Amino acid sequence: MNLACAGSAGVENWQVNSDLHQLEQDEFVITDSRDYAYLQVCQPVSDLSEIRKQAEYLYRKALQLTQTIEKSRLVRIWNYIPQINAGEGDEECYRQFCWGRADALGNTSLPAATGIGSRDGVLRIGILCTHPDSTPAHLQIRHQENPRQLSAYNYPRAYGPRSPSFARATLISTRRDTQVQPGNPSALLLLSGTASIVNHQSRHPGDLSKQSEETAANIQTLLSTLGSPATPLGLRYYLRDEKRLSEAIDGWHKHFADWPLPSFLLGDICRSELEMEVEGVFSV
Repeated sequence: MNLACAGSAGVENWQVNSDLHQLEQDEFVITDSRDYAYLQVCQPVSDLSEIRKQAEYLYRKALQLTQTIEKSRLVRIWNYIPQINAGEGDEECYRQFCWGRADALGNTSLPAATGIGSRDGVLRIGILCTHPDSTPAHLQIRHQENPRQLSAYNYPRAYGPRSPSFARATLISTRRDTQVQPGNPSALLLLSGTASIVNHQSRHPGDLSKQSEETAANIQTLLSTLGSPATPLGLRYYLRDEKRLSEAIDGWHKHFADWPLPSFLLGDICRSELEMEVEGVFSV
């Protein structure tokens, strides 16, 4: 099995039951449909000291565009950040990115998200969005937290000037009642990038097998809050070191034995002591 590089393709593939319309506005490519839109931007980063300003600018612009296309409710976000662990303390690239993103998002309802390091010098942001909940056509969306983990947006100051802006997962339903019902095929859970973090602390630095086990426990804990079985439809495993791919696959078979193999992608994790991260889509 080969590793693909996180962010190299720069696209997401989703199926919708309506016509698609694509347009370009400012730096963004927008794919619009009846219920959803996907905004994507790919921008080279020539100076890492500018990543905070760049993140704030792009997120402010994205929010403006979601208003323009009348799909201002954020559902799921992917961030591929060049040299994510570069820099010391608050100057670390990821902390600076989080700072700029948080300044732009403000009190926006925070959706599921992933933040992974890319290695080609390009900042990529992809945003799945839908109608605001004040419109008749809106979908039912509930952002989920994990009782095993402190909400990322409440992390203590030790992790940077501004906390990461995301929820642990987002549940989408077409029903008025967002409580999950067994056998309902219309509910999807979008799992954020999930790693070996308990409360707010990284666990098992450098130990890939133990980190896989802790990550599996985090995911299973979150899924258990839904009250209905969850079936994985698509999974991604981000791995820092491509030389550890065989070890990663062994850990998957051991700790995620009931699930199919994910797509393995090469990418740096948001904390330098973490070796892997998993995200996915589940039917509930």
